[in-house]
Amino acid sequence: MNDKMLLVSGLGDFNTSPSGVLRVVDGKFTLDKIKAFNRARRYMNAGVNTWRILRRGIWSIDKPFDFEDEGYWTLLKEYVEILHQPFQGTRGFPPGADVWIEIFDGCSEDWMYDPANYERARKLMRGMFNALGGLPYVKFGVGNEVSSPYARAFVRDCVYPEFKLASRKPFAYGASYIRQNPPGSKGPLEWQAYESENAFDYETMLTIYRPVHSVKDSSSMNLIDTVKYWVEQGNPLCVIWSVDGIWDGQNLCDRVIYNGVTQVRPSPWQIQSAMNYWMNATNKYRLPSGQVKYGFEYIGKQPNADDCQVMGYLAICDAYNAKFGVRPENYLRYPEDWVVSPEPPTPPTPPAPTDCKCRYWLKGWDFKRWWDCVFGDGPKKCK
Repeated sequence: MNDKMLLVSGLGDFNTSPSGVLRVVDGKFTLDKIKAFNRARRYMNAGVNTWRILRRGIWSIDKPFDFEDEGYWTLLKEYVEILHQPFQGTRGFPPGADVWIEIFDGCSEDWMYDPANYERARKLMRGMFNALGGLPYVKFGVGNEVSSPYARAFVRDCVYPEFKLASRKPFAYGASYIRQNPPGSKGPLEWQAYESENAFDYETMLTIYRPVHSVKDSSSMNLIDTVKYWVEQGNPLCVIWSVDGIWDGQNLCDRVIYNGVTQVRPSPWQIQSAMNYWMNATNKYRLPSGQVKYGFEYIGKQPNADDCQVMGYLAICDAYNAKFGVRPENYLRYPEDWVVSPEPPTPPTPPAPTDCKCRYWLKGWDFKRWWDCVFGDGPKKCK
């Protein structure tokens, strides 16, 4: 990838909610490949080069589907293959997109923090690595908002050792940035980074992305803090900012009422003000190794409102273009919606031969079958 930043589409739709791409047919889970393909194509045409997905559904799901269910790994692999390159037939034209999978989710589960459940957590991680680890575009994050006070021991004693056993490193830390008192003091994210340095080394610690949520615009304190401590001071580490957690934005279409509360994402101009704030604070967009240092994530709220959510990605894309004079590589590089191939015509059934004398006597020299045909059941024998 030659892009100077990660343009991230957040949380994915691997679930049975109305917005999801999983369906339950006759009691079995199936993947709506057409819906997954069309959504991936639209978002990547707006510049998306990275997907962040949860391993399972959380909100408004019809039926839960997780790693211990039959067929889970097969369907998850089919889904991430579509996200990487939404092409029918031969793939591999534009650069495609990486797929960042959050293994755990601190928003909706806490079972993994109990040491008695560490073996189940290891089983989940090994399943991820075995099923998807051979795909070079799949990246494994520790989890989404894994910020519990118990998370430090969890990553130290369970998660990082399992990554090391598989000769891997996490793509992103589990905890997202939380303001401490005083600002800049160590929180869950920095303690997890500290443990990663002990588990791997200093250089690896710097390459694991630090998630920063609740970024609405240039006045968001999480953005201001992290630009001050992690960008302006020239620290050689990696950050991904996100609108995750913002419910009071000014978006005119990307809004939803959930549990009686209206949740509104940031508007395009708010997104661009946040983008410009961190981009104007640096002129270094890669580590010495070549790894991209920074990214920005948009997550839509309105179910099945692809055109509305595309506006969020285009806002990031436009800010990128204004800064660098070029758009991300995936921009407008994907084909139209899924094309349903017509069923091949059924060839007509040839009429049964009735010329028994010609068929079996003159051509086949089979006297017995000719005799049965003429003096037995007639045309029924002409097969």
